Amino acid sequence: YPLPGSLGFEEQDAKTFASWGIDYLKYDNCHHDGSKPIERYPVMSKALKKAGRPIFFSLCEWREMHPAEWGFHVGNSWRTTCDITDTWESMISRADQNELYAQYARPGGWNDPDMLEIGNRGMTKDEYIVHFSLWAISKAPLLLGCDIRNMTQETIEIISNKEVIAVNQDSYGIQARKARMHGDEEVKPMQQPLLLNHMII
Repeated sequence: YPLPGSLGFEEQDAKTFASWGIDYLKYDNCHHDGSKPIERYPVMSKALKKAGRPIFFSLCEWREMHPAEWGFHVGNSWRTTCDITDTWESMISRADQNELYAQYARPGGWNDPDMLEIGNRGMTKDEYIVHFSLWAISKAPLLLGCDIRNMTQETIEIISNKEVIAVNQDSYGIQARKARMHGDEEVKPMQQPLLLNHMII
């Protein structure tokens, strides 16, 4: 039996997605035929480009083949981490893993440390503020992973912060990086240049 999903039906599915008015396609790495993502993902990329509608192409293969190093010519974002969970430890570790690939992020192609957990109630308000801020300065896609039908006012306030969103959307497109290391000890401030000679620290 054929495998589920778009494998082998890329052009057909790309045209269908375009006809539905789809803007964003997250292309996962589950249930494949054993071929490598670096071989499979370009096939869908080409199909989307011929579909007649701009569709943001998100490569989701959990950083197994370091898609940050080759994804820019294939898609618009690529996962740099394994799946996130709604804990402080998971969130911080994903931010750290994502930062390792900062040099590859630029307009048109972004590092993706997975979806935002804000609103799933596993962290405190302050921790969610840090979460949103780290994803913003990392130029990561700000995709909500909570049930948007039941968001609290607190969640709405965090994710609708216009100043933080503006940092994420700054057209300079440079991902923040840790300022320095001190021996084996991390010195955590992150820096990010913005337009007009501004700097986020």
